[in-house]
Amino acid sequence: MNNIKNRYLAFWQNTKGIAAVEFALILPLLMLLVFGSYGVFVILQEGNKIDRASAIVADLVSRTEREMTQAEIDKLINVSKALTGPLADDRSYEIILSSVFNEFDSAGNTDYIINWSKSNKPGKELEIADLDKLTLPRIAEGDSLIIVTTKVDYKPAFLEGIVNDLTFDGLSVRRPRFVQLVPFDE
Repeated sequence: MNNIKNRYLAFWQNTKGIAAVEFALILPLLMLLVFGSYGVFVILQEGNKIDRASAIVADLVSRTEREMTQAEIDKLINVSKALTGPLADDRSYEIILSSVFNEFDSAGNTDYIINWSKSNKPGKELEIADLDKLTLPRIAEGDSLIIVTTKVDYKPAFLEGIVNDLTFDGLSVRRPRFVQLVPFDE
C-alpha cells in the first residue's frame, strides 16, 4: 500500500513534460487565433477590392470629355473585373455605371434625373427609386454626378461555418471633371 502511495506522490511531484501538456492545451487556441486573423484579413481585403474598383471606374468616367459609348462602358466593366480579381468571376458580380443630373423643382428641392445607366447585367440598371436609397451630395442646378455601384456575393472559404456568406457593396460618386454632363451615345 505504501508503494502505491509513493508512486502516486511521485506522479504529482514530477514536472517533466508539463510544458508539452500546456502546449497541447494552448495550441488549438493559438491556431484559431492565427487562422481567424488571416480569414478576417482576407475578408477585409476582398471588400477593399470592391470599393477600389468602384472608385477607379467612377474616376475614369468622370475624366471623359466626350460622349460615352457602349464599347467604352464594356471596357470599363472589364477594368472593374480586372481590379476585382477572382471575385468578378462569380455570377453574382454586378456593376452599374450611371450619370444623373440635378433639376430643381419649383419649390427648390433637388430632383435627380437619370441621364443614362448601364450594367453588366441587363435589367439591373439604376432606377429613380434606387436613388432614394443612396446618400448623394447636393449639387447645383444643372450639374451632374457619376455613380458607380458594385456588388458581389462572397462565401468565405477559409472561415466557412464560422462566418456567414457576405455581400460586398461598393459605391463611388464623382462629379464630371471637364464637362457639366457626361452624355451617352445610344
